[in-house]
Amino acid sequence: MPSPSAKTASDGVIIKSNSNVKSGGKERADPSMTPNLKVEEAIATIEDEPKQIDAIKGIRGWFGPNENSVFYPIVQEYLAATLSLTETTKRLSEAVDEKISENGVNGVNYLDLFYSILHSAKRIPWTETDGHTKLVELVKRLKTPSAEDVDHFSGIPNWGMATREVLNDSPGAGAGYSVPEVHAWTNVNYFLARIEKERILGSLEPIYGLYALREALEKAHKDDGPNDAHKPGTVIEKYNAYVPAAAVWVLVLRKDLYELEKDMAPTNPNQGNPARGGELWKGKAEFSKERWALWKKRFGEIRKQEELDQETRDIAREAFEAMDQVDKP
Repeated sequence: MPSPSAKTASDGVIIKSNSNVKSGGKERADPSMTPNLKVEEAIATIEDEPKQIDAIKGIRGWFGPNENSVFYPIVQEYLAATLSLTETTKRLSEAVDEKISENGVNGVNYLDLFYSILHSAKRIPWTETDGHTKLVELVKRLKTPSAEDVDHFSGIPNWGMATREVLNDSPGAGAGYSVPEVHAWTNVNYFLARIEKERILGSLEPIYGLYALREALEKAHKDDGPNDAHKPGTVIEKYNAYVPAAAVWVLVLRKDLYELEKDMAPTNPNQGNPARGGELWKGKAEFSKERWALWKKRFGEIRKQEELDQETRDIAREAFEAMDQVDKP
């Protein structure tokens, strides 16, 4: 039964939560308090949000580059325009060669390279599109090297594994609901949507986008009890965290997402069902115009919910208007 402090249904009604669970868990006496207080301290003492995100990565134990990563500093130099794309791929290849000479081919930690890229995406506001474009171009170059590149990365081995691990650090799971954590979640989802838009990994199948849209728009969220989630949150915190990450997929893919018609239902009982719906979606595991219509309806409802942060309502409105433009008769 839904919490009496939060009403959620297919009509998208949300009312204020009366829970004592506050952002960061300050009023909750449970084992997660210590990390939450450390996160609060980092936010209070570090002005720069990317550096706050770096600090939170360490506190929460997020998947990301190693402290002694040879790849992460190179990626940061590239983003700072100290290195060109060609110079960056050359430096990354040299780092791989050095690891191979020291420990053989098994000594190369490709996951660390991809964590370096994905964590960098978390640090770049999704509205700063130039930075994300640079990361997209880097992934594209690694996936399909030019003639002048040493081909250490063709096919970008372990990219999918790295991405799935990073997506485990979602608000309520590996992350909390603080503003920098929510922004990091939105930023990395925007980056992954850009990767999908460019078809870098093959034909369009934005399953990670479906995860974000399902979490934000297809679930009847309620306040968590102290043992209901790794990082318990209120219904308001959940919408504030999940809606922006869902919206950026719509804002990036737009017509591509609208026109995607694909049955994603498992073909045998031993398969998982990653495209399954939340409780508000009554249809099949699929990409379809009917599912798009539900998402659009939910964005339209959420944009009017005054209990939510203005930032959440604004991006919900932006997504709704983008969808309205796409599916206009």
